[in-house]
Order: sequence, then C-alpha cells, then structure tokens
Amino acid sequence: MRIRQRLAAATLVATLLAQPLWAADARAQETRAREASAATQFATGFASFIVSPVYGGFQVAMAFIGCFVGGATWIFSGADTAAASKVWNPTMKGTYVISPEHLRGEQPIQFLGPR
Repeated sequence: MRIRQRLAAATLVATLLAQPLWAADARAQETRAREASAATQFATGFASFIVSPVYGGFQVAMAFIGCFVGGATWIFSGADTAAASKVWNPTMKGTYVISPEHLRGEQPIQFLGPR
C-alpha cells in the first residue's frame, strides 16, 4: 500500500510542476493562432476589396441588361408583371459586393438571384 501512495504522490507532484509548462504552451499556441487569424483576416479583407469592384461591375451590367429586357418583356406581354419578374429577379437580385465571408465560403455568392 505504501508504494501506491508514494506513486500517487509523485504523480501529483509531477503534474503540478508541469502545469506552468502546459499553460505557457497553450498561451504560445493561442498567440500564434491570433496572429495567423489577423493575417488571414487582412488577406481576405484585401482580396474582397480588390475583387468587389470587378465582380460588382459585371453584376451591375447584368442588372442594367435585365432591367431593360424585363421592361421590354413587361411591355410586349401586355403589362404582365409575372412575366417581367421572371427576367428581373434573376438578373437584378443577387450578390453585388464580395465580402470576406464569401471568400471563406461562409456565405454563397449568387450571381443570379432567385427565380
């Protein structure tokens, strides 16, 4: 029985002595993760800043075309708003600005809106 008590005491002492080492390692890992996170956030933010005007330009051009084609559909269908909406919704709705969430895959990019 004495051996078990000594072994338990030695294990307890070793665990308590190693605790600061584990805490320091955890803090170092947390710091590295924060730095990597900041770098990733900067990179995705900068990429969205560069990509958004180009993508948004194409999206706005698509919306203008859809506006005129939908208007023509509305006129030639005898003011049928349902027919014009089938053109307006896909061409005028959707994502206009690419955010970092889009680049990380957290939100979908919708070039064409709902039909």
